Amino acid sequence: MIKTILFSRLFLIKISFIFLFTSHFAYTITNPNILPQDYSIVFVYLGDKLPSYLEYSIAQARLFNKESNIFLLISASALRTHEDLFNKISQYQPIILPCEELEKSNAHQAFDAIYEKHSVNPYWKYSIDRFFCIHELMQQYQLSDVFQVECDVMVYLNLKHYLPLLHENHTQMALPFQNDYIASASFTYFSNVSAIEKFVTFIPKKQRGQMLEVDMHLLASYRNEMTYEKIEHLPTITQDFIRRSILKNQRGEVASQPWHYWNHIEDWNSIFDNDGIGSFLNSGIWTFNQAFFDPSLYKFSWEKDEGNRLIPFISHDNLKYRINTLHIASKNLNDYYSLRKPSVAIQQSAKQETVSQAKTLQATISYVKKHHHKKNASRKNRPSR
Repeated sequence: MIKTILFSRLFLIKISFIFLFTSHFAYTITNPNILPQDYSIVFVYLGDKLPSYLEYSIAQARLFNKESNIFLLISASALRTHEDLFNKISQYQPIILPCEELEKSNAHQAFDAIYEKHSVNPYWKYSIDRFFCIHELMQQYQLSDVFQVECDVMVYLNLKHYLPLLHENHTQMALPFQNDYIASASFTYFSNVSAIEKFVTFIPKKQRGQMLEVDMHLLASYRNEMTYEKIEHLPTITQDFIRRSILKNQRGEVASQPWHYWNHIEDWNSIFDNDGIGSFLNSGIWTFNQAFFDPSLYKFSWEKDEGNRLIPFISHDNLKYRINTLHIASKNLNDYYSLRKPSVAIQQSAKQETVSQAKTLQATISYVKKHHHKKNASRKNRPSR
């Protein structure tokens, strides 16, 4: 029944868009070979101008998820001006849909009403609007097991392999966290329509008629306030980290329940980027002082899997974990594509190792200078005999 409804609706959309726009869009909006599937990956970009790096994030997601639906939700205004990009990504079979074609929910309308009362940067609204669009997509096509991936995030795992783990734990929603009050909106799992509907209903109620919280704070607030819901942390910290450093960020904030940050690490045997790892790999500098996990204490490497795909790993001593996602804030996603030239990966690993060694040396020099200064001061203050 669901399959019949899904195909019929997509067919009607296909006909309408062939008439309204151009024929290049037809093959991206419908492809019976990829619908329906067990799970879906959804990218959302609501600006008028789509970023060129979308080509790499979608290509990367498809590289590891051959059987998944991949949706790209965009503004209708972006449909007419990105034929080159659509042609490039067509080989990855994304299903491109304008958010305006989705039936707007009551919660979404309530959120719009709040926004209209305030003069706020549109980016703030877009970053939250995406969750309403995903809810409306899931509702309209009765999708389940949906993974929201930000457009500048690279995915390095087959998500289908971990659906049994999520189902076994009755997980309704899962995502990475930077600390107890800031989540990462880069990667989010929703089990079904009911799970995401509860979240989007929470948003306008939480705002209470005011523009208070950004998406990352809203996600964390939802997790902290809806304790009776099955909202889980995706592992962002290796369990051994607590032995190397107390789970405290540079602001002095301590994790109230540190074990959440390596939740099911033994089952995943891998970690997710909470926004800081991708930034650190790109620059070699740790700037996320609000996050509990400090990647500068670890080593990183790129290794090929059986499919000749490059995958990032984090390690120390004899322990090594795959990194499932990387949030590339610098937007140079092509440098992190798994089918790029190995030399690029080697250079990145070497750069990170050099920076790590330099930081260690600098810290040692600073300590010696500080200790030497204290020692000299002590000698000066020592009474003469």
